[in-house]
Amino acid sequence: MTQQNYGVDEAVHSHEIYDVINSFDYDIPFWLEQARNANGPVMELCCGTGRITVPLAKYEIPIVGADCSQNMLDGFKKRCARENVFPRSILADMRNFDIPERFSLIFVPFNSFQCLYSLTDIEAALACIRRHLSPTGRFILDVFNPSIEIMVDRFREEQENETLNVPAKGVVRWKEKCRYDAAAQVNRVTWTFIFRDGKKEIQRLDMRCFYPQELLVLLKANGFIIENFYGGYDCSQFRSESSKQILICRPG
Repeated sequence: MTQQNYGVDEAVHSHEIYDVINSFDYDIPFWLEQARNANGPVMELCCGTGRITVPLAKYEIPIVGADCSQNMLDGFKKRCARENVFPRSILADMRNFDIPERFSLIFVPFNSFQCLYSLTDIEAALACIRRHLSPTGRFILDVFNPSIEIMVDRFREEQENETLNVPAKGVVRWKEKCRYDAAAQVNRVTWTFIFRDGKKEIQRLDMRCFYPQELLVLLKANGFIIENFYGGYDCSQFRSESSKQILICRPG
């Protein structure tokens, strides 16, 4: 199968837009509990603008945020200044970063792992994460549970999301449409932003879908033992109807 040009467009990595779309905090108690249980240094991979890293740092969690987007890390620094807490951040790609520290917990939250499209990249990321874990450390992977029904609905009809109030751009209409690439298991999401002057900006967000049995095999084959498989941030056990797949693993 030929690898297509999957990816994420620039506006999706804009910290101004990201912070407006992702202003929720309902998952923070889960990550705080997991970080406290780690009893050691923590790394958040794909930390974005620090939506999770910064609140955890406020609770004196020894945490490092890492992201491959300098734009996101610029937003991270602005959030730190606003919140008056300054955890360390580094520019790093989860597939090939190399730092001397070893961590008691590494986590990839809120679907970010789904921006890896090839088996080569997935296995490289898992190997890199495993190298940076302490012998008794834990890795937490957080991805959505693919819903065929939702993807079909959004393929048939473009969805109009809530309007956004973006700094320097004002009120922006935001539409979303999906096209599922079954061979690659990639949900090809198209975001259309419509500005006050009528101009449109189309942005791509390709999301690799991971199915439950596939994840179990991938993690086991890449040296992880799964301790818990949750279906939500309330630590409920994963079921078919769960919206999330949250796997807590240790190196095996």
